[in-house]
Amino acid sequence: MRGAPHYHILLWIENAPVVGIDRPEEVCSFIQDRITCHIPDSNTSPDLNFLVTKYQMHKCSKFCMRNIKVGKTYVSRCRFDFPRPVRDSICINDVENSLKSCNKIYYLKRNEKEVRVNDYNPLLLKLWRANMDLQYIAERSLSLTEYVTGYVTKAEKSHAQDLWDEVSSCDNIYSRLWKIDQKLLRAKEVGLYEASDLLLGESLYMKSVTVQYVNVYLPHKRSRKIKNYSYLTKMDQSSKDIFNPSIIEDFYPTRPNNMEDVSLYEFVANYKFDKIGENGEREY
Repeated sequence: MRGAPHYHILLWIENAPVVGIDRPEEVCSFIQDRITCHIPDSNTSPDLNFLVTKYQMHKCSKFCMRNIKVGKTYVSRCRFDFPRPVRDSICINDVENSLKSCNKIYYLKRNEKEVRVNDYNPLLLKLWRANMDLQYIAERSLSLTEYVTGYVTKAEKSHAQDLWDEVSSCDNIYSRLWKIDQKLLRAKEVGLYEASDLLLGESLYMKSVTVQYVNVYLPHKRSRKIKNYSYLTKMDQSSKDIFNPSIIEDFYPTRPNNMEDVSLYEFVANYKFDKIGENGEREY
């Protein structure tokens, strides 16, 4: 991640119309109900107007401008397709050619003031309160395939040839290793935010879903983790309390009375140990 923290999300909507199978009118209606580029009135929708004008207006810069060869000349164009065409109504482009060239298969209804508005969903924008780029992607679209695989397989810029040329100029093996080390350290491209996270010890990635393993084998087949050696050496030799507490052996069977109806699955998924209460019982 070389820019500000952001998300790339794929959403599958049940019973969504499919380009090339359902009627174009159904596809257009589906898109219009969920995606817009409209700048709302500041009097009737002041908050949404603020969000659209602050976060959804695209300003071209060196980051997005590309020189594209058209005939014998080069033309500077925005790689995000801004400014976008003015339309009196939503239109579906030629499906086959659009999918093959990875271009958008549709253009939204848009007036002259909205040619630089990034497509959004009003409800999501009010909840997210930051920039978004919302697009309808055909089920069999090449753009979806290339976009996803491109991000998954993205690699660092290659400096292999430069490295080889520089290393080959050294005769001594130690000098070569030193050159390789120095070159590799300088070669990796690290963005401002990534460098900050590394220096602060923050994780570069995370997930919201965690997996909790629960050993539900019968007691005579169930393995348990033994307490550490230093603790065991200080124990009374007659004590049999040698195992670490576990969910299925300790926490769940001794749960509070008000959690009597909570199943083992619900207990593991929705609760975690907080502290020992004044009455000596565990609190969750």
